[in-house]
Amino acid sequence: MKVKSLITISTIMLFSNSSFAKEKSETKNIKSLIPIFSQKVSHSLPIDWQPVYENDDGKNYIIEFTPNGQNIENWKEMITVIGFKDGVDLFEPDYVIESITNNIKNVCPKGNLIFEPLGGFESNGIKGTQALIGCSNINGVGEISYHLVIKGSKDIYSIQKAKRFESFTIDNLPINKDNYQSFIESLLPIDLCKRNFGKPYECLK
Repeated sequence: MKVKSLITISTIMLFSNSSFAKEKSETKNIKSLIPIFSQKVSHSLPIDWQPVYENDDGKNYIIEFTPNGQNIENWKEMITVIGFKDGVDLFEPDYVIESITNNIKNVCPKGNLIFEPLGGFESNGIKGTQALIGCSNINGVGEISYHLVIKGSKDIYSIQKAKRFESFTIDNLPINKDNYQSFIESLLPIDLCKRNFGKPYECLK
């Protein structure tokens, strides 16, 4: 799942500046609240990042962010938020992680697949699963993504952060289970909020 990357859904460009709300702060991060189907997804976003891609086909929603100066065609870091409508009735978070891994396996040269399960995730009453997934070498480029898949009241949500490097070896991962928390610090905290309650910048439970 990713346009011009390992993990993006290839869909029609549909960019809307009003699709997400950002709360400015004095820090290096801002709070992003994105209304996706039955809830709003809340996460932190570096203040110098911007949305570069959005699509909603009624069943699946995706929005992607990159640092200023990067874009959907040429990026080094990317944050992606995906929603699967009514996904809670269809599959578990582990299934999404497994499907993404299998999709990457199909395009990643043998011996270069990265899959490091990070166990369960629980915060603010939200439960899900998380993993590092990627490929260490495709045409001289390595890519690693942190994947968090959580269950909402009706929908399944995936929050991802990806980074590209020059190719590396499987036994020398630049992002791994020992240091991934510093890599995703700019995403946290992550929360789910009521869709139609409060101000655009509020996350009401």
